[in-house]
Amino acid sequence: LFGGQFVQNQQLSQQQPSDQIPELASWQNNLRFQFAAIHYNDPDILQYSTRILGLETKWSEWNTLTQRSINNLPPGKYTFQVRARRLDGLESTIVSYQFRIQPPWYAGKAALTTYVLALIALIAGLQIRQRRKFETEKALLQKRHQQTEAQQRLEVQQTQAELSTSYRDWETDRKS
Repeated sequence: LFGGQFVQNQQLSQQQPSDQIPELASWQNNLRFQFAAIHYNDPDILQYSTRILGLETKWSEWNTLTQRSINNLPPGKYTFQVRARRLDGLESTIVSYQFRIQPPWYAGKAALTTYVLALIALIAGLQIRQRRKFETEKALLQKRHQQTEAQQRLEVQQTQAELSTSYRDWETDRKS
């Protein structure tokens, strides 16, 4: 950043080109900006005010500090802005510098996509497991039902046989 101007297509520009917006890693979130304005007659009569769009909306109080430190910036898009003024109240134009702090790897798009896919796979896996358990239990219940039915049929047949035998014995006893 030199004089608040950027080089684009070998020409100076007041606007920061989008391909010159730095993307900082999540751990690079402690920043210090240094700035200066020139007043040839009396440099001590200059004051500065700054703000970081995306973090704050209000300008800082006017002071003579020529640097601004920011610690632990969360991931996001930011624009550092600085302006200068003389003690007589004449203000400079606002100089802006855009930058972006990326989220940590575990909060990035790829990681979030992986989390969503893992959750879908987990839900699908649980559903498949539950369906298999249901089918196994269903087959077991059907087998038990068939066994119980066969047992009851056998008992009915035995009871019928006993009744037949008892009836024949009764008739034989009655005839005699």
